[in-house]
Amino acid sequence: MLLLTACSGGGGQRPRSTSAETASPAPGTSAASSEPPVVWVAGELQKVLPQTVVLQGDGGQAVHLQRLSEGATRFYSLDGTRWRRLLPGEVAGIEAGAKACAQALLDGRALVALRVYVGSGCGPR
Repeated sequence: MLLLTACSGGGGQRPRSTSAETASPAPGTSAASSEPPVVWVAGELQKVLPQTVVLQGDGGQAVHLQRLSEGATRFYSLDGTRWRRLLPGEVAGIEAGAKACAQALLDGRALVALRVYVGSGCGPR
C-alpha cells in the first residue's frame, strides 16, 4: 500500500494519514496554487543515495523521492521521546528495510523529500 497524504503547512507534526494512490491538494487550498502540496510517504527504505531516497510501500511498489542538494533533505531518528537529526555519516549508514515516513513536496509527478523520519510510520500512533 502506497501512502500519500496531502496537508497544509502544519509545522513539524505528522498528519493523520489515509491511503491513496495519488495525492490531492490540502483542504482549503486551490488546485491552481503556485506552491506544491506537502505529502507524506510511508514504507520501508530500500536505498538512500546522494540524490535519491527509495521507499517500498506495502504493495511492493517503489517510490523514488528526490533529495535536495547540499544535504538539505533532513533525516531524523527517534531518540527516546525526541527526534534527533542524523549526521551525514549516519544517513549513509541507514540500512535497507528500515521503516520510514517521508515529508515531501509533490511537484508535478516528482516527489522531493524534505524530511525523512527513520524508524517510524506515518499517521497516528
